[in-house]
Amino acid sequence: MSESMLTKFKGVNVKMEVGTDDLLAIAVSHYEQGLIRQKRLLEKAFRSDSRSKAEKEKVLDRNTKSFLKVTIGKDLQTACSALESASMGPVRI
Repeated sequence: MSESMLTKFKGVNVKMEVGTDDLLAIAVSHYEQGLIRQKRLLEKAFRSDSRSKAEKEKVLDRNTKSFLKVTIGKDLQTACSALESASMGPVRI
C-alpha cells in the first residue's frame, strides 16, 4: 500500500513512492543509530573502568606484598626465635 507523490526537486519532477516498509525502515534505523551511540559510550566506559581496575589491582598487590613482608615477616621472625629458644637449635622454614 504505497502512496505516490510527485515532488519537484531543483526544477526536476521526481515521483516518489513511500510505503509502510519504508517508514518502518526509517524508524528502525533511527533507533539503531541511538543504540550504536549508546554501545560506543558503554564500551568507552568499560575500557576506562578496566584500566582503572587493573591499576587498583596493582596497587592492592603491592600493598599486600608489603604488608606480608613487614607484618608477617616480623611475626614469623619472632616465632622462629621463640622456637629456637624452646628447642635447642635453629628452626628452618
